[in-house]
Amino acid sequence: MLLRGATLVTRWSAPAPLHTADVRITDGVIAEIGATLDPEVDETVVGLNGGLLAPGFVCGHTHLYSALARGMPAADPTPPDGFLEILEKVWWKLDRALDPRSVRASARIGALDALRCGTVGLIDHHASPNFVAGSLDTVAKALREVGCRGLLCYETSDRDGPAIREAGIAENVRFVQQCVAGHNQDGWTAGMMGAHASFTLDDATLDGLATMCQALDVGLHVHIAEGPDDRRETLARYGSGLLSRFEARGLLRPGTILAHGVELTDDEIERAAAAGCHFAHNPSSNLNNRVGFSPLWQRADAVMLGTDGIGADMYTEAKMAWFRGTEATGALSPGRVVALLDASADRLYGALGVRGGEIAPGCVADLQWLSYDSPTPLTADTLAGHLLFGMGAQFVRHVWVGGRWVLRDGAFAEIDEASERANGRSEAVALWGRR
Repeated sequence: MLLRGATLVTRWSAPAPLHTADVRITDGVIAEIGATLDPEVDETVVGLNGGLLAPGFVCGHTHLYSALARGMPAADPTPPDGFLEILEKVWWKLDRALDPRSVRASARIGALDALRCGTVGLIDHHASPNFVAGSLDTVAKALREVGCRGLLCYETSDRDGPAIREAGIAENVRFVQQCVAGHNQDGWTAGMMGAHASFTLDDATLDGLATMCQALDVGLHVHIAEGPDDRRETLARYGSGLLSRFEARGLLRPGTILAHGVELTDDEIERAAAAGCHFAHNPSSNLNNRVGFSPLWQRADAVMLGTDGIGADMYTEAKMAWFRGTEATGALSPGRVVALLDASADRLYGALGVRGGEIAPGCVADLQWLSYDSPTPLTADTLAGHLLFGMGAQFVRHVWVGGRWVLRDGAFAEIDEASERANGRSEAVALWGRR
């Protein structure tokens, strides 16, 4: 495929001077970039007429199973009082009700929603206590069929008893080994160990997770300090500090993802960053759960931007990070917020073992094209401001993943979207009824 006449955003946070060029895609990879490239035999030529061609986004922390929770009526008429009750009355009831059909449907709907927003990859944190073994295969297959990349894990926890805890660890191990063996479409999905949060993980569980992270040479994807409950409950149940439980077992390691971190201290953030951990900032979710403002982006470089399951519209999430950040601090660089998007891409593509997150020869062709006609000058210097104050998912018209045309002129190229959404509604009703 030859993409002709696009204005290139080579990388969101560090773009080269914006210029019009042609991009040749061969076998799913960007093969050549030039001012004017001649079509090769049997090459499809796509005229992009100066619109913006940019790397697709990656969501740095999400829960695809929440895709069927939109508009869900409360199972308990008494409103939750605090974050712990939100977990107990909403999310833990929902994840226990998930079955193979609803897991599949939620992953497919979540991927469709993501791709419509130019989001081509998802770092997912999955939980379905009554469907553990094989659940990550179900998510991976759904993503691959729709056309979205993923870094997946299962949310190990002691909250549902030892049998489900052991099944969760085993599912993570099996899936990671399967991905390493190349059975899950190289470059499309990868795995890591996963866990819920410190206060739902006893010492033996952390020991088991640490053993497998070391044996498999992968990081741990875990919620940490999402609100005050995590630190308070950890101290009450295990007599230990929050971060020190992970630190003592070597779980603060390169590749580990610490999600939220609202209540982490400056010293804890510095220790985790020095150990090579990544952080996931989720401003919309933090606001929704009323847990406070996370200082992560101010304290560390390897900070990704996530949604915690509130969709995968990274344009909206970047705006939320900006507005919440400026309100809390009064001093925030637009470029720093945009850098969170690139950090998410770097983490995903690093796990997948492919080059991505930019438009350059040798990178996978995971691209979005926007019909954004700027009313003011659009340059490398003003790009961040345009992303935060002008661009949005409504301008995304084409999306390619691995050179495969996923979204074309605002419509899915290979997926019957109406049928998928009808199935999603049916599965949502059944899921809500099982809580």
